[in-house]
Amino acid sequence: MAAKNLCVVAMVEEDEELEDGDAGAGRGRGRGRERGRGCGGVQDPGYELQSGINYTDSDGPDDFPEFQPTNEPGLKLPANFVPDSESSFFTLCFPHEIVSNIAKFTDAYARVHIEQKPSYACVWKEEKGVDEIYNFIALLLYMAYHPVPEVRDCWRTNSLFAGNYARRMISSNKRLKAILAFLKIVDHTAEDRNDRYRKVRNLYNHMCQQCSALL
Repeated sequence: MAAKNLCVVAMVEEDEELEDGDAGAGRGRGRGRERGRGCGGVQDPGYELQSGINYTDSDGPDDFPEFQPTNEPGLKLPANFVPDSESSFFTLCFPHEIVSNIAKFTDAYARVHIEQKPSYACVWKEEKGVDEIYNFIALLLYMAYHPVPEVRDCWRTNSLFAGNYARRMISSNKRLKAILAFLKIVDHTAEDRNDRYRKVRNLYNHMCQQCSALL
């Protein structure tokens, strides 16, 4: 009986020690949280900075600077410009002269490779000029708007792809790949090797000048 009472007393003492340990840990955690608040933790909602700004105040109206353009707003269209179609606006940035140069440089670059490897002649039989380059650009824009699993699907005739307009722009998938392979925006014989943008320098300069003139 005495042994049983000793066991009960020991169990009670052990429980009291565990409770004291939990209370101490709770107090420690509480003090830690309080110290955290005091050292940059969550601030009181009514906390004010030294400047007197209170973050609980509602925001006032935004004070945007007044728009003061140096020129009259809007496009400055050429006097002879006739907006008869969407393509007429496109030609403001890609005029006939620029596209004609692209066609000329592309054909010259293709001829060089055909001389080195005559088998290329089967995909570059003739230069079709400005119209084909315009169609090429239009097809790239159309393919970005209407993507297909593979590029060659644009020329398929089954019902799933019947609505594609690729055949109206470029004769075949092989012709498109040939243009992509030989496309040159600048004269490849006059490229400045020290210019990082030599591949697009002419077009870049033209776009900058044209945008400045229109705006």
